[in-house]
Amino acid sequence: MAVYNKYIDTIKACMNGNLPGWTEQKKYLPDTPIPGVSYISNEKLRKGAVLACLYEENGTLMTILIERTQDTSPHSGQIAFPGGKYENQDKTQIETALREAEEEIGINKHDIEIIGTLSSVDIPVSGFTVLPVIGYYDGIPQLHPNPHEVNTIIQTPLIPLIESLETRIITVRQHKVKTPIFSSNGHIVWGATAMVLGELKAILNA
Repeated sequence: MAVYNKYIDTIKACMNGNLPGWTEQKKYLPDTPIPGVSYISNEKLRKGAVLACLYEENGTLMTILIERTQDTSPHSGQIAFPGGKYENQDKTQIETALREAEEEIGINKHDIEIIGTLSSVDIPVSGFTVLPVIGYYDGIPQLHPNPHEVNTIIQTPLIPLIESLETRIITVRQHKVKTPIFSSNGHIVWGATAMVLGELKAILNA
């Protein structure tokens, strides 16, 4: 449990109102404007949540990302944490994150210890404000992608992921965009998910 104690204790210590929030999040916005995309909205955003689930494998702290299926949504095909919109049956956004993760990747929500939450990320392009929930799974989860929502499950070491930060030009909606990205095994993480990873990176490197 040495890896768990080293990093999880650090995350827990920052969950008491000392989160960097927007000050850190905005560092991960694209440098190039994307036509039709705004990052600040005066509109009322719907609630959503994602689960950043951590677990240990061979002494390495791991996390779980997904590649979303191709559809007509603004986040079609993107790399993200499992998650989705808040439903009326959810008592909290933490329940939203757990329920959505179970639906999308088959992880048992009752087996996840909640560590805390990061700062909400506003995503005006899809009309949501999303709460990142940090959870810990004791063991190596057996995962099964929901084919209607998930193309690929990406199980990746957390620390190399957050240390992979670089600025790159990528293609978004047929536009060349210069943006900060994280990467894992050829998968590129940018946008809202990069903002979540960026805040987590700041916490772990504090």
